[in-house]
Amino acid sequence: MLNKLFKKDFTHENFILELLFPTPKEKWLEEALASGSIDINHKDENDNTFLMTLLKKGHYKYAIWLIEHGANPTIKNNENLNPIDIAIQKDKVEIVETLLKLKKLDVNQRDEYGRSLLQNMVVSGNHKMARILIEGGANINNLDNKGKDIIYDALSYGEHGFVRELLTYDGIELNHIDNDGNTIMQHPQIEQDDTLARDLLIAGSDPTILNAKGESYLYKTALRGEEAKNIIEVALEHGANVNARTTTNNSIMMEIFLRASEAEKNKKYQKDLLDIVSHMLKYGGDVNALDAKGESGLFNVIRMRNIPLIKYLLKANIDVNIQNKRGETVLEKLVYTGMDHSAIIKLLLQHGIDPTLKNKDGKCVYEILTNLILHQEKQLLLEDEEALSLFDQDALYMNTVQLLLENEKIKEGKHFILEVYDSIGDPLFFKPLMYDNFALFNLFIKAKVNIHQLNKQHYNIFFAYVVKIFEDNKDSPKVCKNFQDNISSLISRRVDKDFKDQLGWTILHKVVSTECNIKLFKILTDVVPFDYYISDNLGRTVIHCAVWHDNYEVIKIVNTISPDLINIEDKYRITPIYYAALLGNRSLVSHFFDLGASVTTSGKIDAKALKKFKPMLKNLPKLTKNVSDLALKHRMESLIEEITSKFTIK
Repeated sequence: MLNKLFKKDFTHENFILELLFPTPKEKWLEEALASGSIDINHKDENDNTFLMTLLKKGHYKYAIWLIEHGANPTIKNNENLNPIDIAIQKDKVEIVETLLKLKKLDVNQRDEYGRSLLQNMVVSGNHKMARILIEGGANINNLDNKGKDIIYDALSYGEHGFVRELLTYDGIELNHIDNDGNTIMQHPQIEQDDTLARDLLIAGSDPTILNAKGESYLYKTALRGEEAKNIIEVALEHGANVNARTTTNNSIMMEIFLRASEAEKNKKYQKDLLDIVSHMLKYGGDVNALDAKGESGLFNVIRMRNIPLIKYLLKANIDVNIQNKRGETVLEKLVYTGMDHSAIIKLLLQHGIDPTLKNKDGKCVYEILTNLILHQEKQLLLEDEEALSLFDQDALYMNTVQLLLENEKIKEGKHFILEVYDSIGDPLFFKPLMYDNFALFNLFIKAKVNIHQLNKQHYNIFFAYVVKIFEDNKDSPKVCKNFQDNISSLISRRVDKDFKDQLGWTILHKVVSTECNIKLFKILTDVVPFDYYISDNLGRTVIHCAVWHDNYEVIKIVNTISPDLINIEDKYRITPIYYAALLGNRSLVSHFFDLGASVTTSGKIDAKALKKFKPMLKNLPKLTKNVSDLALKHRMESLIEEITSKFTIK
């Protein structure tokens, strides 16, 4: 009965009352906990634990006692606060230090906004507590739900001194991009305070990272002009990459140059930007940086016809031969205006622009100009819509070609200029002659091009030109006059008139294989002193070819010039009259008789020919069929007998 009377009453109410006494009885408290009747994390009607109550009422000594005896510092009350939050609010360093010492504090715990204790300390201005948390291992690079970090918080709440302190910590991340697409360098405070920006740059912040608007700190700051020169210098000294890309895929430096090119009305500001660009060049700026179109800054200022800026880039050693994604150089679009901007063309030529570089259509500037001239003279119809839109009927295109040619130099190891081909595989001087523009053709020839250069078909200019004339098959007085003048000019320039193609054909062999306009053929043979005895790879002369194409007019014209040609044998020892007979062409054989052709040959016909042409013996009876002239019939029979004997294998 006495034991029951004096039994200690261990209740939660008594336990908190004891804790709140000025001098609690620790033995009683320990016995209470040991009895199992007391939950050290018990909550009252406001969800406050014993630990929370002590912290709120300032009983810090026994708050530490509770922590040391296992009180949970992370439980939250109905205010969504836990003991750690309360201790921090009360600025009780010793509580936090105890929690850290006992490893009962998760220094990286995050609230519902993803913010760490450390970030909240910075926001509240409690730098003392922040330092303790950092020393206790808090993650200085934690990001909240918006991707903001501790430096952002420090800047946002004006704690510039603490920002500088944070920069001294190893491992601090300075180049994180938050959910808004910004880095710390794009924080409004940094953009307004070059001193802070300087500290961050020295600490390793990258000023070239793009924000959501596609702007970097370096680019945006440079646009301030002269007032930004000092901070730009700091950025450059600490490794800022002026060749980093912008959203246009251009480099930061060249994007600044483009802004300078747009500032024509503000010369002072333009000069400031150009000074910044010049300084960036000293720090490895690539003046040849390309944008998304594959174009350098030179393309832009050429379009603007801005000679001072063109000279600026040329002085900076920009590559004048850069080709954009369409393969165009800066010269290509410029020449559509003819000589209007000859000063710019001359500048480019002085700095090594190459008019022979080809675009994606395989055309170089010379070919483009040739097409423009031919269109101008109504000799060729331009079909390219873009070219038509740029074409100027009054432009001095011929003078532009002359200007370019005057600046051409014979390259080392070469003997001529312009040994290149146009988009269809012809030397550049072919097309003007093909379209009867002798003036343009003459410009090229006088400029020391190789008039003997072959095209991709392995034809020389004489061969190719005559083939085109015969394929066009036009014989108006104007065409005939131009044809006569042009071939006369080619002959006077010692072009090889007897040029042979891969089959061994001369132009005479070739044109006979076409419809062979006799009017044109007569002009050709009257003007050109051909060597008619030249034979092809099979030993055949032009007379042989005329037989295969049943062209007596050609045979008659050639026979007048070289009478004994009709009896020349090919490599099979077959004469033209034999082929006419094997074809069963009685009319042609009769003409050969009239011309005095021989019916005999010098020796045996080649064995290969016997096999190849023997099936054609069946055509021989056609020669005498329905022939009423007995003398002619006799001659035909003699020829048949001779041919048959030659094709009889003994």
